[in-house]
Amino acid sequence: MHFKSFGAMGATFATLGRQGLGILHVAWLPALLQYAAYMLLMPGFLKATTMLTADPPADAAETWQRLSPTLPMMILFVVLALGLSIIMTAGLARLLLRGERPKLPFLLVWGRDETRILTCWGIIIATGIGVAAAFGLFQMLASFLLSGNPIATMLMLCGLLLIVLAGVWIAVRLSLFTPATVAEERLGVSTSYELTEDIFWPLLGFWVMWVVLVILVQLVVVNNLVTPPGVREAMQGANFTSRDAFRDAMSKMYEALANGYDLSDSGNIVRQTITFAFNMITGVVFGVASIVAWKSLKDDAEAEAA
Repeated sequence: MHFKSFGAMGATFATLGRQGLGILHVAWLPALLQYAAYMLLMPGFLKATTMLTADPPADAAETWQRLSPTLPMMILFVVLALGLSIIMTAGLARLLLRGERPKLPFLLVWGRDETRILTCWGIIIATGIGVAAAFGLFQMLASFLLSGNPIATMLMLCGLLLIVLAGVWIAVRLSLFTPATVAEERLGVSTSYELTEDIFWPLLGFWVMWVVLVILVQLVVVNNLVTPPGVREAMQGANFTSRDAFRDAMSKMYEALANGYDLSDSGNIVRQTITFAFNMITGVVFGVASIVAWKSLKDDAEAEAA
C-alpha cells in the first residue's frame, strides 16, 4: 500500500474548495456554539493560569486558591467543546464519505456515529493515561534506586524521550479513527491502527506538513493580529544579561498576555475572536485532511485487492 503525502495534501485543498459550502453547512453552528462557550467560560481560567507565570504563587496552596474558582468553568468548556467537536467531525465524515448533508440549515444531532467516536476518544485517553502512569512509575523507581546518581537523570530523560516518541507513533497510527468509525459504522481505533501499519512515515510526513503550515500562518499572519498591547513592549530593550531584568521583562510580558483576556476591552474581544476562528478553521482542515487520507488509503487497498 502506498500513500503520497503531497498528493493527499493537494487533495485536501481540492476537497475544501469543492465542498466548501457543504463543510460550512456542517460546521457553522457547532463552531458558533464553541465560540460562545469559549468567550463565556474560558477567559477567567486563561487569565488566572497566565498570571501564575507573571506573579508566581508562593506554594501549591496559593496556586489552588487562585485557580479553583475558574476550574468548574474550564471543565464545562472542555465537555462542551469535546461534544460539539465530535458532532462536527462526524458530520464532516458523513458529508465527505457518504454525501450526507444535514436536513436542517444546521447540524446539531447526536447519534450512533457520535457515540462511537466518543468511545474511541475514551479508549485513546485511557491509553494515554496508561502510558503516562508507566512513565511516572519508571521515574519513581529510577529516583528511588539511583537517587543522586547522574545515571538516574539520564534514564529519566531517556524515558521521557521514549514517551514522546511513543505518543507521536500512537497519534499517527490512530489519526484516521474518526473517518474509519463513520465509514465502517464501528469503533475505528483498530481499523486505523491496522490500515496505517505500512505507511507510518509518509503519514507522519503528511501531518508534519500540515503542522508546519499552521505554525507558519500563525507566526506570519495571526500573531500580528492577536498579540495584546504591551507584550512586545515588555521585551523591547530588556537586558537579557541580567537575570533580574529578564525575569522582570517576562513578568510584564505575561501580565500583558493575561490582560488580553479582559473582555471589557473591545480590542481584546476582536483578538480573541480571531484566535478562536483560526483554531476552529485549523480543526476543520485537519478533520478534512484525515478523511481525505482515509479515502486515499481505502481506495488504494481496494485497488490492490482487485
